[in-house]
Amino acid sequence: MRKTKVLSAFLAALLAVSAVSCGDGGSSEKSSEEKTTAAETTEETEAESEEETEAETEAETEAETEAETDAPAEDGTVSFLDYIEDVPPTPPMWLVTDPATGNQLYMLGTIHVSTDSTFDLPDYVMDVYNSCDSIGVEYNIKELESDYAQLMEFSQNFIYTDGTTVEDHISQESYDGAKAFFKEYGAYNAALDYFCPSYWTSSLLSLALSSITHLSEDGVDAYFIDRAEEDGKEIVNIEPLSTEVGVIDCYTDSLADFLISDFLSTEDIVTETAESLGMLYNAWASGDMSGIEAYNEYGMEEIPEEYMADYEDSMDKQLHCRNIGMADRAEEFLRNGDNILFMVGAMHYAGDDGVDDLLAAKGYTVEQIN
Repeated sequence: MRKTKVLSAFLAALLAVSAVSCGDGGSSEKSSEEKTTAAETTEETEAESEEETEAETEAETEAETEAETDAPAEDGTVSFLDYIEDVPPTPPMWLVTDPATGNQLYMLGTIHVSTDSTFDLPDYVMDVYNSCDSIGVEYNIKELESDYAQLMEFSQNFIYTDGTTVEDHISQESYDGAKAFFKEYGAYNAALDYFCPSYWTSSLLSLALSSITHLSEDGVDAYFIDRAEEDGKEIVNIEPLSTEVGVIDCYTDSLADFLISDFLSTEDIVTETAESLGMLYNAWASGDMSGIEAYNEYGMEEIPEEYMADYEDSMDKQLHCRNIGMADRAEEFLRNGDNILFMVGAMHYAGDDGVDDLLAAKGYTVEQIN
């Protein structure tokens, strides 16, 4: 099943960053803001943009209503519950100790999507959260979404200002297919043409996710951000926003074109997206790091040789290079003796160069909590 395997690699890459939900097809309010920003930038007719944005909002609201009422499969939706073990999760977590000072740091592996049972977290997680003074997240996306000026500046990073459009950077077949997919969801806006191909890949995935019921793009990190705000705990960004930008816009035009084409040629996009994502979720929920590592590599052998170098480079930017920065930040918290719960996507702990392994190589004692 080549399509499923390539889709798994595609999902693994995009879900490596919490800002993936900033693509079109996330919340209707967020999607509307981004499209309005793009329309202002590209000087499209305001009336047209407003009408299309309203149509998108209505379509997404209807999709959310269908999800809440458990829409039947003939309506184009599938239930995420059919692809996961719907039990309280036991996510991966580590205790890092500095032998020289005795300072300790708890690190939680998160996932950037959720379902109803996701937040029925075990005591070993909640006890650490309740006792900490602050939480560290990849980036506080909630803050970004609520700051229109910052969101506008963020969106500008994905918009062409050289007079070209996405149609100049990907094949006509991929462009026409993606455009039709957006229209199918009531999400196409002429302003989208000015966004880069990497942004289109994120947006296409978000739209597919919107057809999966019992699934939310508000993941574990978003849950703890909300909890921390309610509890008066400080929220610390582990990475700068520029890193989030670089992760989203890390595909070459040719690689993005291939991923878009392969995604659109999948026989049943929504079902295969749910099935593939379910594999990742089950591995996270059971604390199975070997399963997460295997998922991260699943499908790579199906990527054509001509795109492999670009794909590996994108994975370096999305995971490996960021792992180094994350480990450095964790070390900073340890040296300061900060009482902080450190949380990044579970994929950042997978493999031999995960954050946990990098800290162990620095001389810290790292123990995974069972």
